[in-house]
Order: sequence, then C-alpha cells, then structure tokens
Amino acid sequence: MTWSIFMNIWCPLSGLSVKKYYFLLFLAVLTGAVTGIICSVFGKGLLFIESFRNEHLFLLVPFLAPAGVLLVKAYHKWGGQCHRGMGLVFETGAGESSYLPRRFLPFAFLSTWLTHFFGGSSGREGVAVQIGASVGFNLGEISGDMKMRKLLLLCGMAAGFSGLFGTPFAAVFFALEVLYAGRIAYEAIIPVGISSIVAFAMHHLLGLHEEKAVFSELSAYDLPTVLRVAGAAVCFSLVGQLFARLLEQCKNKWFHRLFPNPSWRIFALGALVSVLSLLIHRGRYSGLGLSINEAVYSGNGPVYAYDWILKLIFTVLTLGAGFQGGELTPMFCIGSSFGFVIAPLFNLPPSFCAALGYCAVFGSATNTLFAPIIVGCEAFGFEHFPLFSVACMVSYALNGNYSIYQKQRKYESFIHVTSQKPKS
Repeated sequence: MTWSIFMNIWCPLSGLSVKKYYFLLFLAVLTGAVTGIICSVFGKGLLFIESFRNEHLFLLVPFLAPAGVLLVKAYHKWGGQCHRGMGLVFETGAGESSYLPRRFLPFAFLSTWLTHFFGGSSGREGVAVQIGASVGFNLGEISGDMKMRKLLLLCGMAAGFSGLFGTPFAAVFFALEVLYAGRIAYEAIIPVGISSIVAFAMHHLLGLHEEKAVFSELSAYDLPTVLRVAGAAVCFSLVGQLFARLLEQCKNKWFHRLFPNPSWRIFALGALVSVLSLLIHRGRYSGLGLSINEAVYSGNGPVYAYDWILKLIFTVLTLGAGFQGGELTPMFCIGSSFGFVIAPLFNLPPSFCAALGYCAVFGSATNTLFAPIIVGCEAFGFEHFPLFSVACMVSYALNGNYSIYQKQRKYESFIHVTSQKPKS
C-alpha cells in the first residue's frame, strides 16, 4: 500500500509512467555503481599522483607548460566539445544540448591526472561530477527517453560527488540545486538519492575513505556566538565571490586577450605556475592543497596568513590557462585556511571557524545553499548544524548571484513572480 502511494506521487511528478519509473530506478542504481567504481579508481590514482609528485617535485613541476600544450593538442584533435567541462553538463541538463559525448569521461579523467602530476592547482570533485554526469546521461540512452536521460544526468552528478568525496546527502542536494540557482529539482530526489547512496557504498567498499576533521565544540550556542558566525560569513561570502568573479574574468576575458592562441596561453601560464610553485614553499599550492587542510585541522605544520589568497591565485592561473580539474577541493582549502586566519577577529575557535569557511565559501562560490550546509555537517558533525546553517545562509544571501559555473541558470524568484500585477 505504501509503495503504491509512493509511486502515485513520484511518477506524475517526474513526468514518467510507472513502468518507466521502475526502469529509471534500476538505471539509477546502475549509474551509482558504475560511477562509484570509476570515481574510486580516479580518486586513488589522484592520491598516488599527489604523493609521487611531492616526492619528485623538481623533476615534474618544470614540465607543466609542455604538458599543457600536449593537453590542448589532444583536446583539439580528439576532444571535440569535451574541453567545455561543466559548461557542457549544464547545457545538457538545461535541455540546450542533447549531446554529452562518451569520450567526455576519459578526457576528464586523464587530463585531470596530468594536471596534478605536473603540479597544477586544481580539484577533483568537479571532475567526478562531470564523470558521473557522462555515465548517467549515456546509460540513459538505452531508455530512448530524454526526460530519463536528464534525470540520470542528475543521478550521475550526485554519484560522482558522493563516490569521490564520501558525503552522500550533500551530493544529493548539490545535484538537485546547482543547475538552477534558487530551485531544487524535487522530482529527481528519489533516483538521485539512490545513485548517491550506491556510489557512497562503492566508495567504502573499494577502500576510499575520507578523514573527518575533529575539533572541540563551542562552549555555547548563544546569540553573541550566532552574531560572530554571521559576521565571519560576510567575509566568507566575499571570498567566494572573489574566487568566482576572478576565475570568470581570467578564464573568459583577460587571459584570452593576453594570449589569443590557446597553446601559447597554456604554455606561458603553465610556466608561470611552475616557477611560482618551486619558489613559494616548494609546491605547497600545487594539486589539491591537502597539506594546508592538514595543517589547519590537525596542526601538522604552519598555517600562513596568505595561504588562502595564494591557493586562490594558483587555482585561477591553472584553470584559467586551460588546464583541467575541478574547483571544489581548492575552494574547500581556500575557505578553511581563510577561516583559520580570521578566527581571532570574531573570537571563534580557529579550527571551527575554518570549518565554517570550508562550507560557506563553497556555498557562495557555487551559489548553492543546502549542499554546503550538509557537506559541513557530514565532514565535521551534525551537532554543528545550526551554526553551519547560519554561516551558509548569510554567505548565500550576500553572494550576488555569482557562481564559478557560468552556465548556471538563475531561477525566477517567488518575490518577482508574485509582485507582478494580475492581468485584467
């Protein structure tokens, strides 16, 4: 009886018949399993590359520029539209494109490994989202239904995030709210949730475990504490906006004007990143930035006041040059190190303020609300849900609708719609 009620609710909401909805759930499981396996391999390979590069820094980092030229040539010859990355995923999800090539997966996979191997500053979760989107959308081809393919694209996005980062509930909300700012695709919540949980199970089954940060709880959740958290969130929102706006300007305008030829662009900027990486703290800002996060949350090493801005600059240079990789992991690093530094200004524990920055900068830069709240809870503990919510709500409210995803659609607000005068 309960299952019948469930099907009567969700089938019309998704626009599918009962039979097709059953098939959608089966494909959601398959999408989660396949994406979870691929992302576990991708994540393990990336961790090995990080370790290997750090041990052979002066042998590998100088070759970032020529590796970038090879990357440009490969995309030009065989990649087609794959170089557009998340932009292509957003267009497909919005129905503006009906084509997400199968080669999208290996190109995202291998090009990100190459970027990290030679010391570029980029992330991994964004690439995992692209991998999952490609898996889900192309698995949906056997259904012959474009609605199912778009729903499976969302399933794959969540599975990619969950399968690599190990935060299944944040992954669900990220997939449901990131395509259209201000709107949550509730019609997809069941298949997306299934894919995310299956990918999370594969994440643990294959031994890819994320270390969770532990810190002492705040002494009180009183009004002064809430106000201090809100004040810090204003700063986090500005940092998220800075990252999103600087990345957009450099990636789409400034670097293109300076170096119109993509090969020269990636070579020149890759050489600059190589030189700076070797001169400034010997590769501290290369790759994912895990050493900075470890210093912030575990105390294993110093945290410099300029860590956040240098990591931001290195990431903008790397991605703006044309190297591949995600933005999310560097964003977590930027938010954490910035929060750690400004903690004394707001009389907050440094590691806790770092955790607030971890999720609030993510929310501001991606123009999302629920995903950053949940990712903070899953990474640091649900007992801090109230303050994570305050930080992310303030950061989101002040971000000015900016996003690192230029193809993100802006959903028409309820206030705008209801303020219109009724037609006579």
